[in-house]
Amino acid sequence: MLERAIRAHGNNTEYVPGALILLFLAGATGSSALLLHLAGGALLSRVRCTRSGSDKSTSDCRLHG
Repeated sequence: MLERAIRAHGNNTEYVPGALILLFLAGATGSSALLLHLAGGALLSRVRCTRSGSDKSTSDCRLHG
C-alpha cells in the first residue's frame, strides 16, 4: 500500500508542474477559456485517478488491464 502511494505521488510530481506551466502559458497567449477549462479538468481528473489508485487495490479510473 505504501509503495503504491509513493509511486502515485512520484507520478504527480513528474507531470503536474509542467502541465500547470503549460496551462499558464496557454492562458497568457490568449487561448480560449473553454480549452483551458477542458485541459484543467483533464489534469484534475488525472490527479484524482492517480490518488484513488493509491487508496485501494483496484482503481475506478482504469478501464482495461
